[in-house]
Amino acid sequence: MLGVAMPYCPRCGERLPEDAYYCTKCGYRLRPPRFEVEGGLQRYWFKRALAYLIDAVIVSVVTLLLGFFLSIPFTLSAIIRGGWRSWGFIFPLSTGFVQFVYFTIMEWGLGSTIGKQLMDLKVEGAHRLPRALMRNLTKFYMGLLILDVAAGFLLGDFRRKFTDIISETWVVENRAPRGLGPYRDGGGGDPLDDVGLGILIITMGILLVARPHLPLTAADWLMRCEGRLVLPPREVLESLLWLLLALGLWLLASASIRLLKGLNVGRAMDELILAAVILLSALLLREQLIGLLPLHHLPPLLLILMGAAVTAISLLKTLGVSRS
Repeated sequence: MLGVAMPYCPRCGERLPEDAYYCTKCGYRLRPPRFEVEGGLQRYWFKRALAYLIDAVIVSVVTLLLGFFLSIPFTLSAIIRGGWRSWGFIFPLSTGFVQFVYFTIMEWGLGSTIGKQLMDLKVEGAHRLPRALMRNLTKFYMGLLILDVAAGFLLGDFRRKFTDIISETWVVENRAPRGLGPYRDGGGGDPLDDVGLGILIITMGILLVARPHLPLTAADWLMRCEGRLVLPPREVLESLLWLLLALGLWLLASASIRLLKGLNVGRAMDELILAAVILLSALLLREQLIGLLPLHHLPPLLLILMGAAVTAISLLKTLGVSRS
């Protein structure tokens, strides 16, 4: 008896299920998921917004509990020394960090957050940790998240944020029975993603060896913010500079490897643009550290860089070169 025809990955030849959206071995995108949400685009974004609101409430409660327990040692120390001061866990900076970790781990490991599960939504393509990290970078601040959504609209994709596009992920309706389901180990995927993650971990390890007091310095800065934006200490900014340089140079190398090997040329072009943005951001940060760039010029210049990246990716998409 004849079986159901199974498609094969055009890149690596892996045999795949008929309804596969991407190759589980090499990560090649076969086709974009279908956005079948009853009620159209408005209902789709309403469900996403409501899911985010539910998750934000969960994160806020967790952050308050963490803040209470983490503030106890600082409060006791201040009382003993005299000059009591409430430290606590600082909003909105610490909340954004907890939110970033929550969304990344839930979407990478389980394919969905609690809010998305309640709204019958799931994330496709976030089975690799670098993709999950990238799509949630703007969860630190609400303003960044709004710009992220607006940038996706400017690129002509009305169902994805900018970070969804560059990370090749989609939020789609989940027609399976409600529940978080088993943990996913990722299975397959793009091997260069794992190399990039390894380089990121190595860079962070080197920074911690070279600057053993960096975590305490960063924690002290967060506590001094007390809900307002305060310039990070020089040690934190210098560490961020080295981290940006490592990420930018790796993306440049990854794009070169893809172009030389003919592996996903569209993604290589996206990585070249992202590398340029990261390296230029590192250059601007360096200029600010050595005193050549006034601090108030830094945010608008970074915004210009983001706009240039959106424009470049949009043009590549129009020319049929970008992977988006």
